[in-house]
Amino acid sequence: MRLPFFAIFCSVAGVTFAQDTSYVRQTIQTLCQPEFYGRGYTEKGCVKAGKWIQQELLKNGAKPVNGQSRQKFRFPANVIQDVQLTDCSSCYAARPMKAGTDYLVNADAPDYTGTVRFNYNWITAEVLADSMHFLGLLQHKPETWMVLDTFSDAQLRQLKKRIQLLNENFHTIEYSRGKLTWTSSTSQSKHVHIQISPEYRAAHGAGFSQGLAIKVRSKLQRQTQYNILGMIPGTKQPDYYLVLTAHYDHLGRMGKTAVFPGANDNAAGVAMMLDLARYYAKNPLPFSVVFIAFAGEETGLLGSGHFVTRPLIPLHRMRFLVNLDLVGTGETGMTVVNATVFSEEFALLDSLNRKGNYLPDIGKRGKAANSDHYFFTEAGVPAFFWYQKGPRTSYHDVQDVPETLSLAGYNGTFKLLLRFFSTLQ
Repeated sequence: MRLPFFAIFCSVAGVTFAQDTSYVRQTIQTLCQPEFYGRGYTEKGCVKAGKWIQQELLKNGAKPVNGQSRQKFRFPANVIQDVQLTDCSSCYAARPMKAGTDYLVNADAPDYTGTVRFNYNWITAEVLADSMHFLGLLQHKPETWMVLDTFSDAQLRQLKKRIQLLNENFHTIEYSRGKLTWTSSTSQSKHVHIQISPEYRAAHGAGFSQGLAIKVRSKLQRQTQYNILGMIPGTKQPDYYLVLTAHYDHLGRMGKTAVFPGANDNAAGVAMMLDLARYYAKNPLPFSVVFIAFAGEETGLLGSGHFVTRPLIPLHRMRFLVNLDLVGTGETGMTVVNATVFSEEFALLDSLNRKGNYLPDIGKRGKAANSDHYFFTEAGVPAFFWYQKGPRTSYHDVQDVPETLSLAGYNGTFKLLLRFFSTLQ
C-alpha cells in the first residue's frame, strides 16, 4: 500500500548544504573515457562501465540490496561493427566521409557492400505528394536506392507515412535538415538508411555523380547486461524506501571511429546519483534510500522494465522514486515528467523550490514513457523524471562530451532533492 502523503517543513529548516561539483565532473569524465566505448555494446563497454559504477557505489557507502549489488538480464542488440562511406564525386580523388559527423547509418542496418551511382531515384516532396508517382516508386526492386531531398518540418509531418514506406522497402539516403541524431536497436532490418549532415551537403554538394561507396558490417548479438544496485539503510523505518535511479548505458560506438560519449545522457545523472549516495551514507534518513543504475534504457527501457517485473524490494513499499536523466545543464531550471500525475507531490516540490530559490523555474509535464521512471509508474509507484533545461543541444550525437556541460543547475537540484526527500518522510 502507498504511504499517506504529509510534509514536515520544519524538519529540514536547519540543515545547511555545501556541495562541490569536482567529484561530479571527475565521475562524468570517467564514464566518458575511451575504455567504456560510449557505454554501449562494442567491446563490452556497458558491462565495464557497470562494474565501475558498482564498485563506486559500494565505495561511497551503499550496501547491497537484499544481498545483491547487480541484477542480470538479457536482450538482443544490433552492433554496427564497421562502417565506411566514401564520396566518389570528387573530380580528383575519392573522399572518405567521417562517421558520426558527416553521416550516420541506421542502428538496425544489416551487412552491406556496394556503390550508389547516379542512377538512383531523387525523391523530392513533390514526388512523394504525387500519388501516382509514389505508387510507381514502390514497384522498384528492394535493392534499389532512394535519395530523399531535404524536407521542411511541415513536409515531414505531411509525408511521414510515405517516407516510412520507402524506408521499409528500399535502401535510402536522406539529406538531414538538422543535426545528426543516432539511436540503438534490438533488431536488424533488411535495408541500409544513411543520413547526410547539412554541413557536408553545403560543403560538398548534393549529388554523388560518380558514386558513394558503402560498407557496413553489423551483427545482431545477444547481450548480457546488469542493473547496478545499492542502499543506505534507514534509521527508523528501513523497510520503506525512497528511490533514486539513473541509466548508465548509452549508444556506444557506430563502427570503429564514431563514439557517442553520452556525457549529459546520462553520465551526469549517474554522477549525481553516486554523489547523493556519498551524502546519504553520512546523513541517513529514517527511510532507506535505494540507488539503481539501469542498463538497457536506450534500447527501450529494458533494464527498468526487468526490475519492475522482478523487483528486489517490494514496489508497494517505495514511497517515491526520482529518475535522474539529462541533468548536466540547468541554466533555466528543470522540467518534471509526471508532475500532473502526482500533483500533490509536485506542489510540494515547487513550494520547496520557491522558498529555497534553488532553480529559476520548474516546468511540469504529464505522463511520458521517455525514461526509466515509466514502468514504475505503471506498476503503481509514485515517481518523477526530471531533466535540466538550458542551452545545451547535443543529444544522441558525438558532441555530447563532458567539456560542454555547464552543471549550472547541479547544486540547486542536489539541494532541492535533499529537501524533497526529507519532507516526503
